Parts: sequence; structure tokens; C-alpha cells
Amino acid sequence: MRIKKATKEWWKKSPRYKKMRQINLSLLSNKFLEITSSINCRQASILTQLRTGHIPINAHLHKIQKSNMPYCPQYTCIQAMEDIHHLIFTCPKYTQERHQLILRIGRKNFSNPKLLTDKNIIPHTLTYLNKTGQFKQVFGDIELI
Repeated sequence: MRIKKATKEWWKKSPRYKKMRQINLSLLSNKFLEITSSINCRQASILTQLRTGHIPINAHLHKIQKSNMPYCPQYTCIQAMEDIHHLIFTCPKYTQERHQLILRIGRKNFSNPKLLTDKNIIPHTLTYLNKTGQFKQVFGDIELI
């Protein structure tokens, strides 16, 4: 019990806590284990990377000096940071895939917390990411449904 309390206090002092709190506080909890129990290891890995921001897209790769630029490589995205928000919500290259996602989950569920924490919506999020092909080289096929 003492270790659990100390871990919780340490986590709240962590610089990642504020960022993760915006998405969902369940990352280090039984709820997160429940959410990921119905997906495979690759899918849980990409979900965790999406939630933490440590995922192989240019904004993160640039931060760790693995990419020359943090911008989206699409010619239509002039100087747009290729971050998770851009990938999911705004990149024009994935308009069709995004539209299909919204049709499946409903506009009211099209938000970062829902897409990354709702057990019923996560399969659709993974399908969307699979259809973009963005992570195919690293993760292979990540579609759940």
C-alpha cells in the first residue's frame, strides 16, 4: 500500500503527468489494463505511444534528433507540425479516412480523450491509423475490426 501511494505521488510530480492528465488519468491503472486487454501487443504499444506522444512521427522524431524537420511531409501541409493532433484531426491527406472514422463513431466521440481511452472507440481509432498507412512500416497491420 505504501509503495502504491509513493508511486502515485511520484507520478503526479512527473513532467508527463500534466500532458497525460489531459488525455486520461488511467494510464497507470487497472482501467488501462482493462482497455488494452482486448488488443494485441502491437496495438497496445501504438496506443501507449499515441497517449504519451512518443510515436514515430516527425514532431517526436525531430525532438529526439531522428528527423531533420518536425513538419508534415505532405505538400498540402505547409509548415504544419506532424504531431498526433495533426495526424488524427487535420492532415488533409487523410480526409477520407477521417470521414469514415467519424461516420463509425459519431461526431460527438471525435475527440482525443474518446479516441484514445474509450474501449469501444479504440478499435475504430486503430482502423483509422491502419488505413492511413502512417505506421505500417514500423507496426505492420494494426487494424482491430
